[in-house]
Amino acid sequence: MKKLSFLLAIVLLFTCVPAFAASSFDYEYLDDGTLEITGYHGKAADVVIPETIYSRTVTSIREGAFYGMNITSLVIPANIINIGYSAFAECYYLESVEFDGSYLDIGEYAFMNDISLSSIIINEASLYIGKSAFENCTSLSYAEVLPTLAELSIRDRAFSDCKKLPSFMIPNTATEVNIAKTAFRNSCKPTYYKPEEVYGIPARISVYAECADYNHVGNDWYGEFYVNGVLLEDYLDVYLKAGDVLSLQAVIGEKDALYSDEGVLDDELTVYKKDLKKDFTVTDYVTVTENDGIYYGYSCVWTVVFTFEIMK
Repeated sequence: MKKLSFLLAIVLLFTCVPAFAASSFDYEYLDDGTLEITGYHGKAADVVIPETIYSRTVTSIREGAFYGMNITSLVIPANIINIGYSAFAECYYLESVEFDGSYLDIGEYAFMNDISLSSIIINEASLYIGKSAFENCTSLSYAEVLPTLAELSIRDRAFSDCKKLPSFMIPNTATEVNIAKTAFRNSCKPTYYKPEEVYGIPARISVYAECADYNHVGNDWYGEFYVNGVLLEDYLDVYLKAGDVLSLQAVIGEKDALYSDEGVLDDELTVYKKDLKKDFTVTDYVTVTENDGIYYGYSCVWTVVFTFEIMK
């Protein structure tokens, strides 16, 4: 009896940069061997800072690197730990910025006078926002600080004159918060929220699949597993609330150059309040049927188990 198993996990947030994108950025080597972006000459208005350039990790964006450029959206990946003085200042057409990392130092005046900037999403564990970093971003109306945040420092006038910003919500789970008195001058007042009330209970999702008997259908297999359309590779840390509906999908097939057959799972999971009290699993089945050859009509059944580990 043959047995094959997959142990895969979800990667929620990742940045994918085309290979040709590296040629759009000017850069220099830092003393630690990483790279600093010093300029941009690409044509794309939607800019994703690369994680690497020619296998070298990009960690910094130099002061003034994008000053006054006509870009409209920006994604800062996890590897960036420093954004220099006025790096994106006076980018009058910049509308949205997403910060995706673990530690980030946003320098003074970094986004000052970006008058079209309407939304920022902060997914950092430790964040320093320098003096006047977002000052006079007069269209800024949405700022989301995800519950990953543990340490936050906001310096003088960082969000000064952001008059359309209705709130700046900080997770009450943050262990260290320092906000200068003038950080939100002529703007909103920072407030605190409970992550479980806004986002739900933290959970970790993984998936396991096995077939006890291939029944002559195949010997070499591939499997792809998805939650809400996101490919599972190892595990995913998420937040779950009662009433959430998750899409659970799987594609399992045999690696056969002549007769390649596959089975598909497409299911939904509704999360109930009782599910959030302890770990739980969801078991589904994928049937793969031989559609050609001497074993035509033979089937094997894969057992697919999604595990939800409640992390509170």
